[in-house]
Amino acid sequence: MRIELYQLIYRKDFVRLNSEWIRKFFHLEHSDHVILNDPEGYILNQGGQIFFAVDDENHAVGCCALVHHADTGSYELAKMAVDEHCQGHGTGYLLG
Repeated sequence: MRIELYQLIYRKDFVRLNSEWIRKFFHLEHSDHVILNDPEGYILNQGGQIFFAVDDENHAVGCCALVHHADTGSYELAKMAVDEHCQGHGTGYLLG
């Protein structure tokens, strides 16, 4: 398992992982759609970053974002999700 920075090849994984997690426990809200439809604009271009946990077969199995809040100079850990089949093995811990 390794941690990689956002690359366009992982964009669909960011959407998939977060959508699955949110739908399992909640429901997708407007704010979720905004972020998931434009992670580059909402997160990356605002000074944030998206991290991916990638397994030995090069599959993204988890992700999390650091959203930069320019008004306070702080960062928010957001959009953290781990594939259901990979939960319980420390993937979320590595991402955090």
